[in-house]
Amino acid sequence: MDSSVLKVTTHTRVSQARSFRVPGYLIVEPRRRVTSLADLQPDERADLMNCLAEAEGWIRSLDPVERVYALRFGESDGAVHFHVVPRTNRILEAFLREHSEEPPYSGARIVDWLWFHQERVGYSEAEVMEWVKRAHALIEARGKLPLS
Repeated sequence: MDSSVLKVTTHTRVSQARSFRVPGYLIVEPRRRVTSLADLQPDERADLMNCLAEAEGWIRSLDPVERVYALRFGESDGAVHFHVVPRTNRILEAFLREHSEEPPYSGARIVDWLWFHQERVGYSEAEVMEWVKRAHALIEARGKLPLS
């Protein structure tokens, strides 16, 4: 199993994002390729929502975060998937070094900036893999195996 995969259920997969070097930046996606939430069966929708809630819970349990953003775009191939993005103080501080913004902050602007400037936050691959390791341990401690 790919170590970036945190959980696989009958209908949903949750993984650390490979394209973004940010610990706890997760991708939650249906295992069946669909381009619309309306195409999901009720049990698939329920499982997807449960996995989104769990993903947010893991992030909040493992790191001090002010916000957790859940976003769906699908611009590249249209497949339904959600980006679950932690807004840590480190991310916010890096963003504010370049933008003068006052609270309440625009989560959309922060995530957009992060997509194009993630290297300015300075997370290493080792930090990402350490987060994944801690997430696996948390999931197992809660009695939920990574593959259930």
